[in-house]
Amino acid sequence: MALLEFKNTSFTYALNNTKTLTNINLEIEEGEFVVICGPTGSGKSTLLKLIKKEIRPTGKLEGQILYKNQDLNNFSLKESVETFGLVMQNVDAQIVNEKVYSELAFGLSNLGYDVSTINRRIAEMSNYFGINNWYDRSTNNLSGGEKQILNLASILTMQPKVLLIDEATSQLDPITASEFIQVLRKINQDFGITVVVVEHRLDELFSIADKVVVLNEGQIVAVDKPREIAKKINDEKLYLNFPLMLRVAKKINAQSYPLTIKEGKNLLKSFSNKINLLDVKENQLGSKLIELKNIYFKYYQNQKDILSGLDLIIHENEVLSIIGSNGSGKTTLLKLIARLINPYYGKIKLDKKNLKKYNNKE
Repeated sequence: MALLEFKNTSFTYALNNTKTLTNINLEIEEGEFVVICGPTGSGKSTLLKLIKKEIRPTGKLEGQILYKNQDLNNFSLKESVETFGLVMQNVDAQIVNEKVYSELAFGLSNLGYDVSTINRRIAEMSNYFGINNWYDRSTNNLSGGEKQILNLASILTMQPKVLLIDEATSQLDPITASEFIQVLRKINQDFGITVVVVEHRLDELFSIADKVVVLNEGQIVAVDKPREIAKKINDEKLYLNFPLMLRVAKKINAQSYPLTIKEGKNLLKSFSNKINLLDVKENQLGSKLIELKNIYFKYYQNQKDILSGLDLIIHENEVLSIIGSNGSGKTTLLKLIARLINPYYGKIKLDKKNLKKYNNKE
């Protein structure tokens, strides 16, 4: 018996005549790591939200969704909350408290657990994630990656049986996204929790998934193990978001399908390739637009500096990528440039004018 099963499930949003999902039949076994992928608008997030009764979209649901052979329509809200945990795309959408400890306790408090149980579960999850020194931190001052870890830890204190992940890395930088995916894998292995992930970034997910579900225009195109999926899908629109090495293998009509960079490098050793370098002209940058000089910033007086002695010049016509590890100050830097926060030392200039001298409308 499958843990979670969709039986001839279709869904149409309210005030819409076109079905978003059509005749979905899918079985998910206990402990599986399942990845749901497909083009934008194929119904991935809708499929996930139908599982979570308390956020199920308004519309017409046909067919059945079963958990351990019980129809989810018969679940109480408390049963749904304790069975299914959800981490959403917007890192701020789930955080409702000012302090980290209060956020960790929020779900358990609302479920009616006693203080002793709440404190014990928070301690367990905090030690597991290494965040037990975050308790007094303001949730507003956490980085994007830290907020998603907090969301994940807060959900796991309620000990769900199924963890639903709805494009939770979309607002994270590549390094932090990779770390988050590895955390999901560890949770799946350490606790045996069934994990269902809807995601566009598939490079690291295919190598750890037990099962991949490909959706297109509201219908399931294929369900299988990652390598078998690669063999079955030949529509370029569908495999466009597949991991890089799978896309390369498809293009060169390889007989094997690598899931990792290491496997891909071994595959490419058997191919000879002559590369013609293009004559690329250097982009002509415009004049200096934004200048940050000797910037220092920290959120609290007794906290170490988030940014220390930072100098940066941004020109007109320039495309600038800011990367770094979790908590390195990327978001803080953008907030400074947008004047949402101010440095305690240093100057920021826009068009050679001190940013502080601009009014809010400007």
